[in-house]
Amino acid sequence: PVARSHFLGYALSHLWQALGWTTPTAASVGYSIGYLMDIGVVFFFLGYLPNSKHFHVFLAVPTIFLRKLRPAGELTGETGDAGLAVRSYRDLNWKDLLDLFTCTECGRCQAVCPAYASGAPLSPKHVILELRDALNEAMRTGQTREDLAAGVVSAGELWSCTTCGACQEACPLFIEHVPKIVGMRAALLEDGELPQAAQKALMSFDRQQNSFSQPSRRRPEWAKGLDFPIKDARKEPVDWLWFVGDFASYDPRAQEVSRLVAQILNHAGVDFGILYEGEANSGNDALRMGEYGLFESLAEKNVESLRQASYRRVFTTDPHSLNALRNEYQRFGFDRPVMHYTEALLELISAGQLEVRELGVKATYHDPCYLGRWNRIFDAPREVLLRCGVELVEMPRNREQSFCCGAGGGRIWMEESGGERPADQRIKEALTVDVPYFVVACPKDIAMFSAAVVATSCGERLRVVDVAEVVHEACGLGSPSLAVVGD
Repeated sequence: PVARSHFLGYALSHLWQALGWTTPTAASVGYSIGYLMDIGVVFFFLGYLPNSKHFHVFLAVPTIFLRKLRPAGELTGETGDAGLAVRSYRDLNWKDLLDLFTCTECGRCQAVCPAYASGAPLSPKHVILELRDALNEAMRTGQTREDLAAGVVSAGELWSCTTCGACQEACPLFIEHVPKIVGMRAALLEDGELPQAAQKALMSFDRQQNSFSQPSRRRPEWAKGLDFPIKDARKEPVDWLWFVGDFASYDPRAQEVSRLVAQILNHAGVDFGILYEGEANSGNDALRMGEYGLFESLAEKNVESLRQASYRRVFTTDPHSLNALRNEYQRFGFDRPVMHYTEALLELISAGQLEVRELGVKATYHDPCYLGRWNRIFDAPREVLLRCGVELVEMPRNREQSFCCGAGGGRIWMEESGGERPADQRIKEALTVDVPYFVVACPKDIAMFSAAVVATSCGERLRVVDVAEVVHEACGLGSPSLAVVGD
């Protein structure tokens, strides 16, 4: 009754009848031949697949089942005392090796990589395939590769990575590219093979605990000019402790935003303080550049200052610091919850401590990689903007698919090696949605995108503003600077 649904077999049955193969003997012989051919094909592929690029057919399901379930932004979870350096396959854990043979070569990671899009030598797909092919060759010849960094994978590829995580977000099999790249960076760094600009930044971290080569005593100077004092949380108890971060403390444009945040908190009646010179760089970028020892030193200094302080909760204006405090500092004994300042502002608005008026402006919002993809904070900044009467127009790539500014992983201190910078590409994408404001929530984004607006000569069409600037004006704390839609 179901013969016709098996269309190929049904068609062949008519061919057999036409050829006269209808006797029991012919049917038996034909069935046996067909059966052996069928089983033969199965056996052939069972032998072929493990030695081919199609091995992922077997490994896809266990790789997905065994994917990382710890926080996405955590890099040091399995580091231990051995550090990060990856020189040979012995330095990779079992999941890393499983990843190499699971890649389907689909290219989704490459398609979203900002380094690849800018013409840099990096392709996340090729990094995995280069490691896989070299491992296959090593197993075939019995030789051990001790040159994964700058041998199997070139130094140019490794130093091009912004550690934005877009490749991992796009991978359908949850392959982790960033830890492998950072591990090989660590091996290069131990051998002194790193860009000169990156070396200067790391030396500044080590000597001054910041990336600006400024004395620690100058860290709180951004607060000069405020008409109210900011408490030192190490000397007197506060309700909210603000971990300010390097760029928010030293970069002139970001300092303006820091002062606005302080004015907003003071206006809301929040009892807050900072660590003053007791704060050091969070170490997030040093870690992703491969300098694990320096990261430990910075983290231990910050944790000691945090222990000296008396506070109820912690927030930061820097997504990179947020990631370190939230995901990397547990191994040093810090386990307090940490908020991004957009979450704190939303809480104040919702509680009625901040009264905001509707601004009636159009804007698009950029998701910082270390706020969005790595820590899944997408809604708080958008909700704050909506509460302030901002009409949000999303760019084609938003939320999990947001396009990196190009600053992460230490790239902000390195020279561009490719063509059009990621930040320039992102600004051009923002121009397609035809809004006057490009809203950010990261101090590094302020620097990167402000420079990109100048580089693309679109200052008359698009202005980079921080969420804090929007809230500051919506609270009526300064002279209006955001134009109403239609003006």
